[in-house]
Amino acid sequence: MKTISCRTFIASLMCLTTLASFASAKVQTALDSGKLGPTILVINNPCTNDISGAFAIKQVACWSLTKGKVLTATSEDTTEAVRVSSLVAIVMFEVEKAGETGVLQDTLRVHGCDSAALLKKLNALLDRGTTPLTLATDKPTIQPGLGVSAIIKLSLVAKSGGITLAERIRLFRHAVHEVLTANGMTTSNPWTIINPATKKVKAAIYAGGGTSINKNLSGYPACLDRAASDIDYTYIGPAELTQPKMLDAFDVIIIGGGSGASEAKAIGEDGAAAIKAFIKRGGGFVSSCAGTYLATCNYTWSLNIIAADTVDSKHWARGAGQVDIELTDAGKKILGDFKGRQSCRYANGPLLGKAENSGGLAPYTVLAYFRSDMAKGKNSPKGIMPNTPAIIAGEYGQGRVLCCSPHPEYTLALKSMIPRAIKWAAKRPVDK
Repeated sequence: MKTISCRTFIASLMCLTTLASFASAKVQTALDSGKLGPTILVINNPCTNDISGAFAIKQVACWSLTKGKVLTATSEDTTEAVRVSSLVAIVMFEVEKAGETGVLQDTLRVHGCDSAALLKKLNALLDRGTTPLTLATDKPTIQPGLGVSAIIKLSLVAKSGGITLAERIRLFRHAVHEVLTANGMTTSNPWTIINPATKKVKAAIYAGGGTSINKNLSGYPACLDRAASDIDYTYIGPAELTQPKMLDAFDVIIIGGGSGASEAKAIGEDGAAAIKAFIKRGGGFVSSCAGTYLATCNYTWSLNIIAADTVDSKHWARGAGQVDIELTDAGKKILGDFKGRQSCRYANGPLLGKAENSGGLAPYTVLAYFRSDMAKGKNSPKGIMPNTPAIIAGEYGQGRVLCCSPHPEYTLALKSMIPRAIKWAAKRPVDK
């Protein structure tokens, strides 16, 4: 078997199962220049609900090819896929859930390249504190067809504290970019991850350290994935936040549930500064639960982008369940004309009050109040939550900030609030 450079076959991870359309077909064309050139095949084998591959290819699709094409297939269709003429490399990507197969490490398997050099390049893309990939001693178990010169397989484990969704997408995206540039197939920037020319609102959902791995990452997309959606979105992590001018392509940043302190630690000082600069120059910020803790003013790790402190912070673990909220007149104009009390999912979100030291920020506007209590946590005092703000909005520099303590994104009857919140933060009409 002829050996090609590591960069040539890193066609790695263009893991492409797309959300629905790629699931039903066999071999798919992900990118096609319309000109003769090399063909790269990516075989995607995700665990249940893993979306790394789908969003990697969504980001890659923002680029352009100068020659050749990229194909994708599932593991079940490998035999058919490797028969493609002009195929020069196969990349296999799989994500497994911890405990499903006994696999505990994130590993790289290669055939036909400098494995050490490839491993070093991939590990350099990981966020601070992430355990590096390891090199497996065995080879990828696939028989290449005629003309295939290299095979690479990346096996990752979806687990708490492991490689994040943002990191998985990043690995795949850069691997694809490396093979494309090595073969003279693109001149696009690998940090271009959303189509800057789209007229849709462009939202970046934070999916790095501190966020809950599955549920809290799916809430916002579930509110946005519809045929006529006028909001485009993708996932980002700490590395994306700090890339020069990368955030300029977006209108809104979204930070959801998890742990505010852990999100702050993962984002770091540079990431926090990038978020604040983005909002200050006119960008939008939407948050729920942990992301709202992050937005406040009274923690050492706070972003200080809205004039609010948390109330009764000592008893933050108040519990999870349904609570009643009620929109104000201002809230109805932005979030929709919801009359009376509305049941909303709650999970230890912050109780909010005016900041003691807001650094000159303008007072926030209350969009909704809590009208019931949640005090299931150990020693949580009762009677503090009712009539405190549940959703607030304010301005930071030239930008807009909208923060939710509870989770309307996980409340079926209230999901319509989310696209309206995002469009308001992006300074777009909320009713269109």
